[in-house]
Amino acid sequence: MVNSREPFKHIKRTIEMMRKINKIVIHCSATRSSMDVGVKEIRSWHVDGRGWRDIGYHVVVRRNGNIEIGRPLEMSGAHAKGFNKDSIGVCWVGGVNDQIKPENNMTSKQEQALWGVVKGFMEKFDLGKEDVVGHRDLPDVNKACPSFDVKEWLDKKQWFNGKDQEHKTGTLVKRKSTKHTKRRR
Repeated sequence: MVNSREPFKHIKRTIEMMRKINKIVIHCSATRSSMDVGVKEIRSWHVDGRGWRDIGYHVVVRRNGNIEIGRPLEMSGAHAKGFNKDSIGVCWVGGVNDQIKPENNMTSKQEQALWGVVKGFMEKFDLGKEDVVGHRDLPDVNKACPSFDVKEWLDKKQWFNGKDQEHKTGTLVKRKSTKHTKRRR
């Protein structure tokens, strides 16, 4: 089972000193499915390769669904020009094929973990579906990142009813099971 609550472990402590969060921006690492990189490697790309002070993303979801914490949430990211101040950057590892063309090659464990992270941040920061975007959905971005349509992905999820009362209280709309199970004695 993927632990999608990992990014929220210390959130009570940080929430008081937290910046205002208005958006979650989903990215991909633009790596082949055969490359299982994590925070360590991406931090090196950003710090050593680009001269940044830290990794640009707040969370990285690895190929196996493990969640790694990058830049601290209370710090602005370096992942979406013009939107870093009030957003959280979440990166899933993958996103291109062997010819380096955009491809949604997310594993099922990654998809499960990504959904848990996004849903958790939405609950913690009282964000709605419209506040979750792909990097490519931002103005003046000419990239395929995160290599899938975030709005379409969100529409397929078992969902809160927008920012209404159900969402604010954190209640998920659950489907009733049609399966009958026998109890063992």
